[in-house]
Amino acid sequence: MDHTFIEDNNIVDRYLMKKLTEQEAAQFEEHFIDCEQCLEQLEVTANFRRALKLVAAEIAPPEEQSRRGASVAWLNFRPSLAAFVYCASALLVISSVVLLFLDNRNLRRELNRISNEYNRQQAQLAQLKEAEEREQNRPDPVRRLEDQSNRRQGAAQAEAASVAPSESYQINIPVFVLSAVREAARSASRSRDNEIIISTVSSSWIVFSLPLENEPEYKTYQVRLLKENGRPLLTIRGLRPDKDNALTIGFRSNYFRPGDYLLALEGAPREGRPVPVTNYPLRITEKTVQK
Repeated sequence: MDHTFIEDNNIVDRYLMKKLTEQEAAQFEEHFIDCEQCLEQLEVTANFRRALKLVAAEIAPPEEQSRRGASVAWLNFRPSLAAFVYCASALLVISSVVLLFLDNRNLRRELNRISNEYNRQQAQLAQLKEAEEREQNRPDPVRRLEDQSNRRQGAAQAEAASVAPSESYQINIPVFVLSAVREAARSASRSRDNEIIISTVSSSWIVFSLPLENEPEYKTYQVRLLKENGRPLLTIRGLRPDKDNALTIGFRSNYFRPGDYLLALEGAPREGRPVPVTNYPLRITEKTVQK
């Protein structure tokens, strides 16, 4: 049982009047043994009932009712002043006790409400404090970017330091100046003019120079590398002419296999699609190893 059920069903009065069932009485007794509020209410109610019995006994004594009939006793009864004062005093005491009990119940409810509100505010304060600590522990975005940049620089420096000195540079890099043709159909016949003999098993660098004599001027160009059958292999963008009005592209020699290739040069305007400019056919020939 809880206090709401006890109050709604008038359990205390029914218990004192012995109008509860055995099961209800047993459940209520199990509850009020450890409940100070219910014990206090039982005591107040019992005192109130006891006072009422005393007042009733004072006003209408049993001996008087036994000697006379009920109607005669009521008509002839003249209560004394002492009995009236005693009755008024008893009612005043009982009313005071009842009001005190009700005030205590209201006070307990208010204290419980204040306690619950305090606990709720403490929980919210703890959550806010935890969120603030998480926010303080969160790394600064700028600092995080700096840390990432420093780690990358450190990794690059470590990688550069691990490279052998002979691999840090190359000398005598061959530079091949290619001749241009405008028509792609002629490219196969002109590829012999740009025959390049290299070792395709070596990883050394080779450089192609693409002259731009009498060609339209663009700020940037792009080159598409195609196989002899027209299959695209690579597109290189962002090429800018040097002071000699030429474009330079570097490859590792082992990128190529013996055969005919085509470098299709295209201008890159600010808007629109790339504009075909010219073609540079070339033939890659495997360098013969002398025994």
